[in-house]
Amino acid sequence: MLINIKKIFFCLTAAIICTTGLHHLKAQEPTAQLKKTTQHVINTLTDEKLSEEKQLKQLRNIVNKRFDWPNMSRRALGHHWLNLSDKNKEEFTELFSRLLEDKYLEKLKQYSDKTEIEYKNEKIDKDYASIDTIAKVENKEKVYITYRLHREQDKWLVHDVVIENVSLVNNYRSQFNSMLARMSFEKLLDKIRAKVAK
Repeated sequence: MLINIKKIFFCLTAAIICTTGLHHLKAQEPTAQLKKTTQHVINTLTDEKLSEEKQLKQLRNIVNKRFDWPNMSRRALGHHWLNLSDKNKEEFTELFSRLLEDKYLEKLKQYSDKTEIEYKNEKIDKDYASIDTIAKVENKEKVYITYRLHREQDKWLVHDVVIENVSLVNNYRSQFNSMLARMSFEKLLDKIRAKVAK
């Protein structure tokens, strides 16, 4: 009987340790994935062998794997999204993703191989997470970016980026609401097309 009690105690202790360990790994997962993406971006930005065209292509490819553009597009349009056809949703998502890519990559182009990025205040609530980052760029002011993510299977995807306390999604939602109050959706698309084409 004593042996059985010891076995039970051992199993319970092992289970607690394993559960704690898995929880810790799970808690670190969003930051680990984001670090990997950010490092890929910095490596690409500082690769002098790449032409400007190839660099931009690689950067877009890296960012596209981490960002959930359809989710961000839906959030940015709010209730207007519900009234769109599938074709309009697809076109808006394509244009809006380019708009956000340009805005985000413009900020990241300040980074160099000497940039130090601090990841802090990771918060996880079930399938949602937020991570604050501070980039210390050489001879420049610090860049504060908060990433808001959600989990899809084993992957954490970004659905909003807060740069210097300004949410990209909320900022564009406010702009789109104002614009759609005085113009058609097609005219909104025309304006985004023109901005992306610059």
